[in-house]
Amino acid sequence: MILTLSGHVLEVCAPTFGRRHRGIPPGGPADRESATLAGALVGKEKVFECGPFPTGFEVISAGTFAVVGADLSVWHQGRPVNGNRRIHIEPGDVISIQGAPNGCRWYVATSPRSLPPITLAQPPESLRKGPFRVLPGADTTKSELFGREWTVTLHSNRLGLRLHGDPIDPMPEMLSSPTQVGCIQLPPSGQPIILGWDGPTVGGYPRIGQIAKVDWDRLGQLRPGDTVTFEQISREDAVQQLREREERISNLVGKILLSAEG
Repeated sequence: MILTLSGHVLEVCAPTFGRRHRGIPPGGPADRESATLAGALVGKEKVFECGPFPTGFEVISAGTFAVVGADLSVWHQGRPVNGNRRIHIEPGDVISIQGAPNGCRWYVATSPRSLPPITLAQPPESLRKGPFRVLPGADTTKSELFGREWTVTLHSNRLGLRLHGDPIDPMPEMLSSPTQVGCIQLPPSGQPIILGWDGPTVGGYPRIGQIAKVDWDRLGQLRPGDTVTFEQISREDAVQQLREREERISNLVGKILLSAEG
C-alpha cells in the first residue's frame, strides 16, 4: 500500500501480556489509544508507529490512509490536510507528516478499501495535559516525587523515560524484582526513570511509584523537553477512571466502524 520514504517507522500490533516471567515485555504501541483509533479508521489491527521526526510515504496502490496521534502537520500531494482523520489515496501520491510541539508519536494505517473521509471530533485523550496519576510504589513511595516539575531528557525512548529535576535522596539498590509499564524507579543519581512498553521486566532500583494504567498512553506522547508532574491516586479511583476511559474508547471505535459500513 505505502512505501516509507523517510523517518522512523515501526510496525506494531496489540501488546502481548503474560510473558514477563520469561523476560519478554508486552511491546505494542506506546500510545494504544491513538493506534487503536488509526486502525479502526481503516479496519485493521496492525498499524505503523512514527515520530518524533518527520515521516514521508509514497502510495503504491489506491485505498484509504489514516493518521492519528500527536498534533500533526500533514501534507498530501503538497496540500495541507487535517490530522486525526482518514483520506483517499492514489498510486504515486506522496504524504509527508511533521509533528508539532504537543505529542511525540503518530500512528498510520492503510486499507485497499475506498472509505469516505472522516475526521475525529477531538484529538486523542493521550495528548491531555496535567499531572500523571501515581499509585504507591511496590517498595516505597517518595514524597519528593510530588509537588515539583520533572523534565523528560534526551535519553528517553520506548524502553523508558529518564527524568531530570531536583534529585531525590537515593536509596540502596535492592535484589532484582518484577517491574511493569509505568513503574517509577529511583537510581543512585536520584533522577527517576519511568519504564516503557519495551522496558526491562525486572530491576534492582527501588520502585517508588507506579503510573496508573489510565495514563500509560500519555507516557507514549512525552518527548524530550516536556515537563511532567505527579499526583497520588487511590487504587479504587484508578480502576474507575480506567474503566470509564476504556468505555469511551470502545464507544468511539464502534462509531468509526459504523461510519465505514455506511
